[in-house]
Amino acid sequence: MASSYSRTGKLRDLAGELAKDQTTVANSLAAWVNVNGPVVTLRSPYTGKVGPGAAKLSAPQLLPSQVSNLQRLSASQGRDFDSLYVSTLMEALVRLQALYRDFSLTSADPGLKAIAVRELPKVEQTISALRAL
Repeated sequence: MASSYSRTGKLRDLAGELAKDQTTVANSLAAWVNVNGPVVTLRSPYTGKVGPGAAKLSAPQLLPSQVSNLQRLSASQGRDFDSLYVSTLMEALVRLQALYRDFSLTSADPGLKAIAVRELPKVEQTISALRAL
């Protein structure tokens, strides 16, 4: 959305980089679930294949506040979009920062802890970049 609706080049660039980073994180988390979570996915940790009759994971549903934010963002442009985008993104990143911090300090799973430790500085850097806009 930011690449189409924002009037600020820095914000468009930041959003593009964030999208790339989040895709990488999503792939890391999917790999972690598929290897370490056979109970969740019913996927064999040895072959990676889903067993017969296994329920497939589906994408999580958006929360009502997320749906509302997306609708408001879709209806905004220019300065209004930029302000709403930054505040919405900041709120989400602060929540993610707390989650990563918690996992980096308390996770018993070494794979999940490694992802959190690796990603926490990136989230903090993005928060700083948003504050600097």
